[in-house]
Amino acid sequence: MTELYQYRPLPDGKYIRLLHLEPGTKKDAGRCQLTTVKLDDTPPFEALSYHWGSTQLSHSISVNGEGALNLTSNLVSALIRVRHETEVRVLCRASQVLIYLGAATDDLAVAVALIMKMFNLALEENRKGGTERLVESRYPSAKDNEEWGLPPFDSPDWECLLRFFAHEWFERVWIVQEVRVSSSALALIGDYEISWLIIYIASSWFATKNYKYLPSGTGIYAGHIGIVGWPNRIGCHRLNASSSFRVPLNQIIRKMRPSKATDPRDKIFGFLGLAAEAEGSEDPRLRPDYSKSLEQTYRDASRFLIETERSLQILSAVCWVPDPRSPIVWTKTSIETEYGTETTSKLEWGPPDESVIFPSWVPRWDCPNIAYPLVGRSDHENFFHASGDIPLGLIVSGDENTLIVRGMEIDIVLQQSDVLASELIGYELHQTALDRAWLEMGSKAAIYPENNRLDIFHLTLTAGLMLNQKEAEGDAGYQENVSAFRKKMPKYIEEEGQSHIEEAEPPELSGNRLEGNDSYERGEAPTQIPGVDITIDMRGDPDVYLRLVEENCDHRRYFVTEKGYMGLGPQGMLPGDIVCVLFGGDTPYVLREKQGCWQFVGECYVHGIMKEEAVRNLKDGVDDEGVVFEIR
Repeated sequence: MTELYQYRPLPDGKYIRLLHLEPGTKKDAGRCQLTTVKLDDTPPFEALSYHWGSTQLSHSISVNGEGALNLTSNLVSALIRVRHETEVRVLCRASQVLIYLGAATDDLAVAVALIMKMFNLALEENRKGGTERLVESRYPSAKDNEEWGLPPFDSPDWECLLRFFAHEWFERVWIVQEVRVSSSALALIGDYEISWLIIYIASSWFATKNYKYLPSGTGIYAGHIGIVGWPNRIGCHRLNASSSFRVPLNQIIRKMRPSKATDPRDKIFGFLGLAAEAEGSEDPRLRPDYSKSLEQTYRDASRFLIETERSLQILSAVCWVPDPRSPIVWTKTSIETEYGTETTSKLEWGPPDESVIFPSWVPRWDCPNIAYPLVGRSDHENFFHASGDIPLGLIVSGDENTLIVRGMEIDIVLQQSDVLASELIGYELHQTALDRAWLEMGSKAAIYPENNRLDIFHLTLTAGLMLNQKEAEGDAGYQENVSAFRKKMPKYIEEEGQSHIEEAEPPELSGNRLEGNDSYERGEAPTQIPGVDITIDMRGDPDVYLRLVEENCDHRRYFVTEKGYMGLGPQGMLPGDIVCVLFGGDTPYVLREKQGCWQFVGECYVHGIMKEEAVRNLKDGVDDEGVVFEIR
């Protein structure tokens, strides 16, 4: 049995190890040399970015002729792929990063062709003056696809593209730093070598076109199409020596929240090297410290962001969990398909650890967002300002697990719906979640004029948002979509008398289409809905509104308060919880009194108090400085 290689300690100072990959065949890992060099004197070298895959150490490589290192099968495959047959290759941290995406598949050529097509479309748009976003309130039409030279929505070519971006490498935490810090990155998959810049630009172009909002009935499976945007989340390498790879910490951990890490603390530590706040900072909270527990790591990062940003926006990242003390367990399932073995991961919760104290106001970054946050989803300007410009009312606490802030109680939750799920929202007869919510609680929203309640109900279901987090109220295109949605659903026809949404004029048939309204452009007749004895003038697009409802309602509850407000709240809310505005927060929040303190339940949307309406008396000096909330 080959003796295992023993690492020698690095000298004091800035030293690294370089791996010299010796020439060899494509059959086994072969041999390598490990050398120690001073970081300031490093020769040109390359880095290898790969994902672990199976953690079983099933292969080995000879090191310096002194022993062997055991390796995973995916690392061995990567080393074989990058090794030269006649010359030594040097690998470590480097200015050039080699991204290993595995062996070729039968449909790889189709995926690469689509990536190149989108890349060239982006270049062409840039030559014409910059990448053009679609109208904010629609998704791509079949005509768009045809004009862009892309395959029809029902083409299997899109499945090939999805399989390319479904590679596990895209989901890992550490690859973000590996790519962004480098000055060049090259993706290797089979015999293909593709510049990361091409993949990034293609992905970014795709993200500007709202493909992820395609209805689920479209040929592209809308539930998975968002993975094509992973490279856009990850970011690009430095295009020149003077460009910065740094980004605000809140932004990078928000964008990469769906990413995965073997050690959940790396959902913070893996991004500290990129954080703009970390440059030149001596704050110990911005240094990886693996002596900290998970809850300490997340708590310190959250408190740091609250203190430095002077904002409570980080609270919008708190999502519902069955018990904050429970660890996450990812279970993998492998399925054999015509394209080979496909692996899926499922999130499960382990038993709670009674020794853990996990504050309710600290986000569980290791848990992917179950509900989309109302603020901070994108780089668009946020128009929610529930606390206005009243500054953060943070009070120093002797207990790091306690967040003490000022704010004001607005109301008490009276009634709530069941947890809303996308599969319960739609046009089918069994998808009655919205109807039940309206019938059971619509009349209790007494604070709003009776003849406007249905309109406000529909605004509430989308949290007042359009695509890309734009404001919906008053937008003609949004109103057309809501009207079309009502008319497509027989259940709402009888309610039209209560609606005061204005019927917009037919859109001008100019170069800028509205709402993906292809029927008007083609001069088609109004639509007849099967089973409904009424001709529908389908001026808007009901599916656009439906997708907004699915996105904003999923894993939330519709609720009404004792004063008659209506809102969308967190999955874990209960009748008797309070709705409050905390100074420095963009949205209202739901809190629960518990043992003399408050438990943070989550952010919420409440129609009529999202733009400082509730705090105007404070701003005008009519009221006091608010009340103190001690949140644990």
